Amino acid sequence: MAGRMTFAIEAGSKATMTNNYYAVFIDDDELMLKAIRRTSRRLIPNWDATFINQPLTWQESLREKAYPDIVFCDYRMPGINGAELLQQVAHKYPLSIRVLMTGDTRDEILLGNSGNAHSLLNKPFSDEHLGELLSHVEKLKALPVTHSQQQCLGQLSQLPVLPEIIEKLRTALNDENTNASQIADIILEEPLIGARIMQVANSAYLGFQRTTDTLEEAISRLGTQLLYALTISFVLETETAHLMPAALHQQVCESTSQMAACGKALAVALNCPAKCKEKVFTAAVLNGTGRLVLAMVNENSPQLAAQLNKVSTHPDILITVFLLTLWCFPEELIAPLLDIQDAPLEEDKAWINILYYAHQYITVKDKSQDLADYTSTLPEDVKEALLKT
Repeated sequence: MAGRMTFAIEAGSKATMTNNYYAVFIDDDELMLKAIRRTSRRLIPNWDATFINQPLTWQESLREKAYPDIVFCDYRMPGINGAELLQQVAHKYPLSIRVLMTGDTRDEILLGNSGNAHSLLNKPFSDEHLGELLSHVEKLKALPVTHSQQQCLGQLSQLPVLPEIIEKLRTALNDENTNASQIADIILEEPLIGARIMQVANSAYLGFQRTTDTLEEAISRLGTQLLYALTISFVLETETAHLMPAALHQQVCESTSQMAACGKALAVALNCPAKCKEKVFTAAVLNGTGRLVLAMVNENSPQLAAQLNKVSTHPDILITVFLLTLWCFPEELIAPLLDIQDAPLEEDKAWINILYYAHQYITVKDKSQDLADYTSTLPEDVKEALLKT
């Protein structure tokens, strides 16, 4: 635009990186950038940051020899949209977390243009949401994963981006003044999700003595963490359906349901505490996200799939940990998941062991020789319980 001033506002020394983390914000709206700059000074004083209002020349404004930890980019900009720009970021800086900022949350925006984004930030966004996302980038960098695993995760594309209903639900669940009726109203914005929630709340493997015909009671039964996990799982099943063959998608979704049911049944059979049962079921449901992404990788990027299988014994778990950390799930649920690579652990009935047994069982249950080989290694009570599921 004629007469427009180009600027890249810096926080910290221009010559060298002065802090441990580096954020880049790209938006042609100068007022928005200045507002984000003021906010970031307060939220992330231990970060370096660059704020760019000329998207076509964004690379020229970055710090020399610096590698961004996260790049925020507005969707609607002159000359290039945010999805196209983030594709450039993915090529140049594959380990950077990529966030698409948009005030337009229509389905066609999410489905057609968010493939190179790890996360979606709806405008206007709160300081709290921005700060939480940035803090989880720090947690991503602190994950006990190898450099090779990081490189594989950075190459993932077509990652599912959480739609607006998830942010609404998360905000409501974090507000102690929100009641079940208000939460039900949010879920009913997607009627099919509401129906699936009811189905799970009335399923035999949750062990309730009677059925419920109200979403409010179903919400109270499930608890906030499992409700949130189920909603994410069901939403992402819908979001990923067009990205792989229908038969493959159905197979992955069904195996996730089977693993959750198997894990819960195993935890019950082994007389595990209620908290253990809940964690196993919730983690199995959430592992469906990693399984769906891995299925897409197997289908569309066989070379990357081979690399993932080389660097991890459980690549679906690795992807799940990455996504859950990015999506701001509690660390107490995420951190132990990577321990599945070393399971079974010494603690006899640790919840991660139960998840491991269920995970492995679902993988081999339809292959008679593999199933026999696997169950021969199990403690007798675990073997007996699994074969009854």
